[in-house]
Amino acid sequence: MTAYPLSQTPREILEQTIAALEAQRVTLGDLVVETALHPLREQLAALESAAALGAQPGVALRGERKAITVLLADVKGSTDLAEQLPVEEWVEVMNRLFHLLENEIYRLGGEVNQFRGDGLLAFFGATVTHEDDPERAVLAALAMQQAATRYAAALLARRGITLQLRVGIHTGEVIVMQVGDARQHSEDTAMGRTVALAARMESACEPGTVLVTASTYYLVAPRFEWLPVGKLTVKGFSQPVSAYRPLARLPWAGSTRGIPGLYSPLVGRDAERWALHSALARVQAGLGGIVTLVGEAGLGKSRLVTETHSQFAAGELAWVEGRCLSYGAADAFHLWRDVLRSLFALPSGVPCATAREALRGGVAEMCLEGAEEVYACLADLLITPGESDLESEDLVEYSRQRTFAVIETVLRAASQRCPLVIVCEDLHWADPISLALLEHALPLCERYPVLFLCVMRPDVGQPSWRLRALIAERHAARHTDLWLKPLNPLESEALVGNLLRVAILPAELRSHILDRAEGNPFYVEEIVRSLMDTGVIRYDPGLGLWQLTQEPAAVTIPDTLQGVLLARMDRLPAEARRVLQVAAVIGRLFPYSVLAAILPTDFNLDRQLAVLEETGMVRERVREPERELIFKHQLTQEAAYSGLLSAERRALHREVAQAIKALFPDRLWAHAGLLAHHWQAAGEPNRAIPHLVRAGGAAVTRSAHAEAEAYLRRALVLAQETGLMLAEADALSRLAVVSRNQGNYPEAARYLERSLEIYHRFSNRRREATLWAHLGRLNQRRGDFESAQKQLLCALESTRLVHDRHGEPAVLRDLGGVILDQGDLEAAVACFQEALALEQQLQDLPGVSLSLACLANAWRRLGDFSAARQAALESVDLSARVHQPEVEAWVALVSAWLLDELGEASEAHRHARLVLQFAQQRGDRAIEGDARVVLANALFGLGRFSEARVSFEAAAEIRAALGETHLLAEPFAGLLRLALKWGDTAEVAAQRVALREQLERFSMQPGTIRPLASYIALIASLSPEDPDRDVLAHTACELLSTQAARITSAPLRQAYLTHIPVHQIIQQEAQRLVVGDCQSP
Repeated sequence: MTAYPLSQTPREILEQTIAALEAQRVTLGDLVVETALHPLREQLAALESAAALGAQPGVALRGERKAITVLLADVKGSTDLAEQLPVEEWVEVMNRLFHLLENEIYRLGGEVNQFRGDGLLAFFGATVTHEDDPERAVLAALAMQQAATRYAAALLARRGITLQLRVGIHTGEVIVMQVGDARQHSEDTAMGRTVALAARMESACEPGTVLVTASTYYLVAPRFEWLPVGKLTVKGFSQPVSAYRPLARLPWAGSTRGIPGLYSPLVGRDAERWALHSALARVQAGLGGIVTLVGEAGLGKSRLVTETHSQFAAGELAWVEGRCLSYGAADAFHLWRDVLRSLFALPSGVPCATAREALRGGVAEMCLEGAEEVYACLADLLITPGESDLESEDLVEYSRQRTFAVIETVLRAASQRCPLVIVCEDLHWADPISLALLEHALPLCERYPVLFLCVMRPDVGQPSWRLRALIAERHAARHTDLWLKPLNPLESEALVGNLLRVAILPAELRSHILDRAEGNPFYVEEIVRSLMDTGVIRYDPGLGLWQLTQEPAAVTIPDTLQGVLLARMDRLPAEARRVLQVAAVIGRLFPYSVLAAILPTDFNLDRQLAVLEETGMVRERVREPERELIFKHQLTQEAAYSGLLSAERRALHREVAQAIKALFPDRLWAHAGLLAHHWQAAGEPNRAIPHLVRAGGAAVTRSAHAEAEAYLRRALVLAQETGLMLAEADALSRLAVVSRNQGNYPEAARYLERSLEIYHRFSNRRREATLWAHLGRLNQRRGDFESAQKQLLCALESTRLVHDRHGEPAVLRDLGGVILDQGDLEAAVACFQEALALEQQLQDLPGVSLSLACLANAWRRLGDFSAARQAALESVDLSARVHQPEVEAWVALVSAWLLDELGEASEAHRHARLVLQFAQQRGDRAIEGDARVVLANALFGLGRFSEARVSFEAAAEIRAALGETHLLAEPFAGLLRLALKWGDTAEVAAQRVALREQLERFSMQPGTIRPLASYIALIASLSPEDPDRDVLAHTACELLSTQAARITSAPLRQAYLTHIPVHQIIQQEAQRLVVGDCQSP
């Protein structure tokens, strides 16, 4: 038994026990380990669930992570005021002030969280998120200062009391949660550094002013007039904090969208721009109409309107605009006040008398009947004390019929002076009276040159959507309905390219931006902005473009997008929102069955999914054979997921993994990557590692090497972090396979050596044998035959020690291959024959097929083509029966070598094509290089010289990239033969030099198909008078004699010298030189 210190907790003991069992998975097997782990994991899950609920009943830590705007207000000198007044009067003064302040907060969609003696704390976006919460908070702060100033003036006049307010604002992430024991006292609040920083802003600002941090400023800067305060040193924060003082809201607020300094023309909207331009041209010609422009937030509705308007010269159209505000639903006539101010060009921020004079002049210019009545009505509507857009309570008392009639008269008169375009922006936020007036005014387009341009989102539940349907029904002949769709990938990439001034995006950057933006131009711009702000991309003034400086990290949703996304989610019913969050944990794609398994049975999942589909959050991807849904936007999934607290995320990931395991017990291999993700996110790396390894192995079989490497590296990191050495060794050995297939031999060797060290420590001789064999094969490809032979002998010894009867013949085959490459042909035959005998005893058909192929190759090298052909035919027959691609590919490669040697180019070509196809499918670069050499030789034999050149060049490129320099002579010799065939003397000279260098480095050409063939190519390139030709012929003859001397069997030696065409040519060259007989003694 294992003894644990008494100080260890039950959880620590369970975790250590689980880790110890996981470390033995390779040795004990999955069945034994899983059986032992099941009860331990259940105990651990129970402990974690209890911990998540807290130590005491009723004190559960439940909350949500959100980006909100915090407003903190405080009355300066309240302590002195309390000393001057009796307690009851002081309470009365403060209570009245708080009432005024909270009215402004609630009017703009915020909520007071706490009253703190002489101050208050308010949140914008804590309970319900609005996409413009920072703007609402700043507006509320300015309105609070105005209300406090008026109240203070009254107090000073009546009681001689001075009162001033300070307001601080900060936007940032908090945890919105309930604190306290529900049985005694609890309250909802937000906790985090965001609240503290808002408090620091409040304490730093001057009385009677507002101070906001940079995070709020950047989100609303174009909406207000500002006074920069500079960097402030604040308590509790290591870095200075930039602060800004808002002075007033700008009357014509600019757009918060776009990136300063970067520009792109309108992309992907040609059809819509043409349709809108046509509508404007028609109104210019005197024909009125209505355009409804519909699109999700960020798709570029306003940009399309602005760009199209810019195509018309000033004065050609009377262009007036009105905007609805997200917080203006209770502000009657707000849209039309904007329209009329634009129409009459009324100045803002001027005394009432000046505004009245400007309005009177504008009305007079229209020469209206009853001008005084029109002026009086419009003055009451537009010119309120202080020019505040925020005070509209009295407007609802006006007679609607009178106001409607006056505005209709004004619009009619304006259109008779010049074709009139009325742009109604953000109609989905319009107040009811503004919509009613718009409906009343629409018939003007039938008789006058008036174009109503109604811009809205596809919010089917909003009154504006009903108005759109009414327009289509009543004014069909005059109606143009335009829908903006997301940009396609090419258009999105063009947008990014225009912004960053690059023609081609790096793959990582392209994926990071386009996958998340999904065709939304605003999303594209904001993600680009966030990459600039975080330094992922930087401007290079020398090149005049933006460049990627580092790989993009895990995406953080920009604050500008957080508001848009969370606002949509907060409008959902509570149950639908919960479904969205749970689905976000499952992933962008989520099976219905998994979602149903996690949620309570009484949740009415179908109804909630219907709500999510109706609101455009998700859509059904497939229904059969298994229903699967998908988030419409990846950023929606990420926003829903980011709102969950870490503990709840882990618990949900655990439930998802358990649900997948329970629902798909016979398809766990297909869900390995998904299970690994959820177990890792659940904080259980021990359970994630086996699935990561399994997913990596599956990716290797699909030749998805990058995917396999990603899975296996994650497994390696987790194993190292948790100290699971055997799991680490397993991941290392599998990574070696990936590296080897990709041609990174040095990295593969390092992985294997480290894995071998670990297994040696655990005395796992079976795994040692496998890794020694891997290392041997790897060094064989690298040309280090001496090391390869030693390692394969170690592998052979280990397999025999552990009585691995299946492993032993495989090692013998590998050993024979290395011996063959070094020229000891008879010894190689002996290895292959021993392997064949063992596999025949085991009735291992794939092994028999491989050993026969190896024997065929050895007989080919010895010149015994009859034996080689017989072995090859048997091997081909068996490989066709076992249907294993690896076996079939090796057998086809050996067959191609043999057939090429025998001059059967057509059949050699057919087999070589099969091998090449296999290698490319598997991403095995080494095998591809071998296949391309024999394919090129076959093409040369078929007279297809251009194709042969392409294949030889590809082989040379692959082998050079892999570092297989000892094998380069083969493609170089082929290219030299082609140059000779074409009579290209310059190419002949270049290839001769390259080949000569190879032969000087590797005279015996170990590992090549026909070791001495390169000499023949080089000799053929030289004239009979060239002394180098004689030297090369003499060298080739000596090498042939040396090699023949190693063959002890006289018949085999004779076949070696006389049956192989290359050897015959060498001997003919020797006879020409009167060198003598090249046969060995």
